[in-house]
Amino acid sequence: MYFSGQHFIMFPSLVCEAVLRYLDLSKEMVWRESLKFIKEIIGGVDYKGCRDLTKQLLQKFDQLPLVVPEHQIPALLQGQELLAYILNRNSALMPAYFAHDEFPGLTGFFH
Repeated sequence: MYFSGQHFIMFPSLVCEAVLRYLDLSKEMVWRESLKFIKEIIGGVDYKGCRDLTKQLLQKFDQLPLVVPEHQIPALLQGQELLAYILNRNSALMPAYFAHDEFPGLTGFFH
């Protein structure tokens, strides 16, 4: 669907944006699998696209209630894992200073 070897048929950024747009925590399995899928293809997204996807993911988190049922926690952890992957310097998805400047409130989030 999205790639053939290393040749993309569709832009990974568009695929990730579409998946995030329709993500719904009430469908935990879809949420988790969608975030795993995004993590697999996000390497093909440029750093500005990663910034936009990070903002979109954070907006999804902002829309969630403050208290979620216990059975939805693994899905939330999958989202945290994706966010940590995007912001991780070793992933090389965006420059560290860029992530720090764009998302200053997240500096202590993963420590």
